[in-house]
Amino acid sequence: MRDLISFRGTKLPKKPGGREHGPRAAYEAGRDLEAAGISVETPDGRIDFHSLRVMFVTGLARGGVHPRKALQLARHSSIELTMRVYTKLQTSELASCQDCLPDTPDVATAAMAG
Repeated sequence: MRDLISFRGTKLPKKPGGREHGPRAAYEAGRDLEAAGISVETPDGRIDFHSLRVMFVTGLARGGVHPRKALQLARHSSIELTMRVYTKLQTSELASCQDCLPDTPDVATAAMAG
């Protein structure tokens, strides 16, 4: 994916109307992969466009990329599409989020002091 991003650079072309979707987007992604020297044929078969997008957006989320930046890199029209459809997180990844929360006061101690 890094090769593809560096190939595409910061300019993310879009079709007239500002959206990329359907077979045309899959065709253009295949063309971009080929131009970046990434084969769409693998020992296990052909790269699936939707799965590639899920892998890309999920990788961005796991890397801590801000959702708005992920939306733009994926060329999505809504944050809901980016987060609900294309971001797949494991339960183990969600469990680590609680480490970001501040310590909560002991309820019994707070009740006695108050």
